[in-house]
Amino acid sequence: MVSDLEDTPLLVSTTDEAIYDRFTPDQKKWIVFLVSFAGLLPMFVQATFVPSIPQIAKDLDSTHAVVR
Repeated sequence: MVSDLEDTPLLVSTTDEAIYDRFTPDQKKWIVFLVSFAGLLPMFVQATFVPSIPQIAKDLDSTHAVVR
């Protein structure tokens, strides 16, 4: 009985683990890159738009609150 336990592998591959092999490692890296870039994009947009609000408000003869 002890020999049966020693012959069985500790980590048995199951069908549930097959879902992690759906994408190749390179594809996984691209997915992480695209999702990360999509998360950073709003900060870049804000960093370029917010400093221009005073000039836009002046050009439109409006207030900062209305432009935002």
